[in-house]
Amino acid sequence: VKRELRKIGYRNRVQDGENISQVDEKLSEIHLERDVKFAGAVAGHKVGMIEDKSGRILVTNGPEIIEPVKGSWPTIEEYMTSLFGDQIDYVLGWLQVRYNAVASGDFVPSWALAIAGQKGNGKSFFQHHIATPILGGREALPYRYMTGGTAFNADLIGAEHLVIEDETSSTDIRSRRNFGEKIKSIVANQTQSLHGKNKNALTVRPLWSLTVTLNEEPENIAILPPLIDGLADKITMLKSHKATNLPAQEDREEFLAKVNAEMPAFVYYLVNEYVIPEDIRDARFGVRAYHHPDVLEALGELSAEVKFDSIVRAVLFKKLDQPYMTDWTGSATELEHKLRESAFASEIRILMGNHAAACGTLLGRLDKNYATRNRYFKLRLLDGIQQWRIHEKPVKQEDHIPV
Repeated sequence: VKRELRKIGYRNRVQDGENISQVDEKLSEIHLERDVKFAGAVAGHKVGMIEDKSGRILVTNGPEIIEPVKGSWPTIEEYMTSLFGDQIDYVLGWLQVRYNAVASGDFVPSWALAIAGQKGNGKSFFQHHIATPILGGREALPYRYMTGGTAFNADLIGAEHLVIEDETSSTDIRSRRNFGEKIKSIVANQTQSLHGKNKNALTVRPLWSLTVTLNEEPENIAILPPLIDGLADKITMLKSHKATNLPAQEDREEFLAKVNAEMPAFVYYLVNEYVIPEDIRDARFGVRAYHHPDVLEALGELSAEVKFDSIVRAVLFKKLDQPYMTDWTGSATELEHKLRESAFASEIRILMGNHAAACGTLLGRLDKNYATRNRYFKLRLLDGIQQWRIHEKPVKQEDHIPV
């Protein structure tokens, strides 16, 4: 810094009547008035200074905003329509909202977009070559951070598009719930903690958008968290189809060139012509969340309460060494003891951990779950303890007699 100051004419020697040289005076001014907490890219922010309660942040490079140009976009239109089918409005609406947010620099919350589909059907192409350019041109990989693999996220702060693509999934319910909490934080919170290795953490306001692509087999959909604790309206889950005009991987260079050439016209359509249908508008996110039934069904098969239900039925109703039972009555604590002493103890330990209220919580969810409705009945308190009656098979409400 001293060399650069001397280069532009500042003296490095103290002259008569001076306490410090011009160079040192300028260094003091920089130190006291021009210090910054962080210098680098911050998602959604243009080059310049950000000043807030956490201090000054110097944004050194900003997003690349595609300028809209009126024109045609037949390649993108066929690709998008065939990939998403009748779900296309959720995608177009989401892209419109996210582009406007990045172009204006205003924080606008938005749900995460999860896309399931057959391997190689074009869903990853959408992430990298449609979404990323529209969202600002920068992407990062957040899965390790979002699942607790690392506490550091400095590599994510400068990217508008957070991409999760065919990651190795975990069916451990604690990992999936943690993942769900991170999704809620990313899509809804204006401020995030920027934490680099061997650095002090500070607060920034990145404008993030999150997409997840995964193959449609249940073991791959297991990457998604259960839709509990306020997560349902913060994630949209779509089922994608084969993009009809997407060529094989080795022949995509010409196709990608067409997509890139049409992108300004596509953006013009999103910004100036496309209108989000009234029935899917949302006051907070611009577009309301949607969950495709097939994805929802596959996700339900992997949920903690459904696994819990299968274990409960195996323990209570499928024993070969005693008379066959068709229903059971008792407290959540009594049921928990049975489950932890059964052959399924290790699975129960994973599902419930050491939480005292976990069994009652899972029973409550099963009481409301469409797949098990009218099999789990919450009964009146007996000596101050909530009782449950569990049937082997669903029964009609009018046939159930509380005890």
